[in-house]
Amino acid sequence: MESPFSLLFLALQQRIDGLMAKHTRYIRFTDLDHGYLKDDVPALAYPAVLIDLDGTFSQQGMVTQLGDITVRLRLVFSAHSTTDNLSPRSVAEKGLAYFELEHIIHQALQGWTPTLSTPADPAKDIMPPDLFGSFSRIAARTDSRRTDLRIRELTYKISLQDLSTGRFPQRHVAELDLQLFFSQPG
Repeated sequence: MESPFSLLFLALQQRIDGLMAKHTRYIRFTDLDHGYLKDDVPALAYPAVLIDLDGTFSQQGMVTQLGDITVRLRLVFSAHSTTDNLSPRSVAEKGLAYFELEHIIHQALQGWTPTLSTPADPAKDIMPPDLFGSFSRIAARTDSRRTDLRIRELTYKISLQDLSTGRFPQRHVAELDLQLFFSQPG
């Protein structure tokens, strides 16, 4: 896996899955945001965390690019309890559980520099060094387009130093060599 976006997604998923081990009542499903919320009945286990990654880039020399990556997490809950002033406090507190999930995820991400381990060796970090900076929250808002779901959107920024265009991955070189070999006339 070489794509910075793939590595970042897997690192985020691994970080959130780590939270699931500690807070199973909070997080049951994580995935890329494939437009699940456009379906009338989204195929999700609730609460869910949907991840979206976007970036803008600037050139730094011939082969290096600096990226400003926006990471959007949509925290999705099924129908929520009421929080009005006429309800008992215990009901209102249950209705505010999504803020607790938001706080737990924020504590895990704010200032975090992504790492990624393999299932075979959880202590070994396979993330290329200095690829990413650390997470910084820039926004938290409620998405109220759906009345059947409670959706909180957390937005973070993280920097990316992409040096990958300065090297041609070895497996691609081998594939290219084979293609050149087989395409040459007799």
